[in-house]
Amino acid sequence: MKKLLIIMTLIVAVFMLAACGETQNPPEPTNAPVVDGGETTPTPEPEPTEEPVATNGVEYSMGSWNGNVYTNEFLGFKFTMPEGWTKYSNEQINELYQGVLDNNQDLFKLDTEELKKAINESAVFFVFSINNSTGSNIQIMSEKPAMKVTADQYMEALETGLSTVSSVDYTDIKVSKTNVGGIDFNTLTATANVSGISMKQAYYTIPVEDLFVSIIVTDTSNEVNINDLISKI
Repeated sequence: MKKLLIIMTLIVAVFMLAACGETQNPPEPTNAPVVDGGETTPTPEPEPTEEPVATNGVEYSMGSWNGNVYTNEFLGFKFTMPEGWTKYSNEQINELYQGVLDNNQDLFKLDTEELKKAINESAVFFVFSINNSTGSNIQIMSEKPAMKVTADQYMEALETGLSTVSSVDYTDIKVSKTNVGGIDFNTLTATANVSGISMKQAYYTIPVEDLFVSIIVTDTSNEVNINDLISKI
């Protein structure tokens, strides 16, 4: 029961990170130099230097399951669920996350209703798969940031956002780039410490059009090898 509560806390952490881009205030515009006539010329916002992953014109899709294999051509990869794990339907995923928010209001620094609104407007959860025996789980989600950012800026915000979850102590945080299944991911790994129990978390993130897609692995017993589970379409 204790481990299950910890897993749910980490799910809350994912919610907090998904909403962080929507709930933070955008930066104030910088003062531009004065030009002839006493007028100012606005300083243009820098454009991202990284191009989003090409989707070859594939339309947005929630993807589909065939047995234990989830395929999403829009995202550009497929996920093979480990044997013995359980997958949630879209309805079960929504019920799970809404229930977590409703029953853990004391964990948030942000107003719960505002957080719900931010998540519903910016985040989509494609997959939730769990080993019911150990609590290890894998989530696949996308977020549309409130403003245009590069992949590096998004990962920096993700790292900063870990501190918004007051009930989880994140240590050994590392940001890197990792090739998984033929896809180059921006990766954040960390150890999550809750109530004396430690477990590994990893965020594998790629830009897809105007979204950032993350595969989030919470591993309670060193049982997940992501390279066996993700492959490029």
